[in-house]
Amino acid sequence: MNSRYLDFLESKIALEFKGVKIGDFLYSLHFIKGQMNDSQSFLIAGSTLFAIKYCAPSSVSQPIKRFNINNILNLCQEYYLSDPILFDQDLRHEFLDQNPIFMILRTMSNQFNFSSGCIQESARSLFLYSEIPNQLKSPSGFNFEEKFKLLTKVSVLDFVSVGFLVFVAASQSHFQINPSILLKSMKKRGINLSRDTFICAFDQISADQAKFMSLYQKRKIKTNALRCTISIP
Repeated sequence: MNSRYLDFLESKIALEFKGVKIGDFLYSLHFIKGQMNDSQSFLIAGSTLFAIKYCAPSSVSQPIKRFNINNILNLCQEYYLSDPILFDQDLRHEFLDQNPIFMILRTMSNQFNFSSGCIQESARSLFLYSEIPNQLKSPSGFNFEEKFKLLTKVSVLDFVSVGFLVFVAASQSHFQINPSILLKSMKKRGINLSRDTFICAFDQISADQAKFMSLYQKRKIKTNALRCTISIP
């Protein structure tokens, strides 16, 4: 397995997505995700990322259609299971020795189910990206919380909290959200987030296709060794 093979796989995936509208793919994915077992659920995130990269935009004037996406999912699965850290021991040791936080986060995330309920996902995110890093003392002085704030301008706790609240609100309103109304509703329920913090986090978890790809290109993992990792901004 090498980078040329991964290039080949990605070119095949791009070809499969050619001419496919992103709305059609996501609609088709929605109908089959319930058939996936827990070990396959990473395909939802991975294939969606490829869809955003390679699908054509949908038009509100055209009806959304379902189609057979099994071949696309098979290619995405082959791509994302080609993680070089799984079979290259030298690379594995080099990666894990860089920082103990990387090792802990990767090990812990592999022990959790990828697919879980909304509440469990939020609690897991706080556990992995807030509680554990805050308890670790890195020899290099790496501080996860500081780096996260530098990148997003909000704390891990506020970011995850806004994500949870937006998901709940969207699920109850057919995925249509008015940030101002949601902010007022939060205040009434005693959730004390400043407007600036809420809007800052909200702008980073909501995006159209072009904005998402721009953010992805800016933040994606640069090293070729980890290119199979699902990196979603």
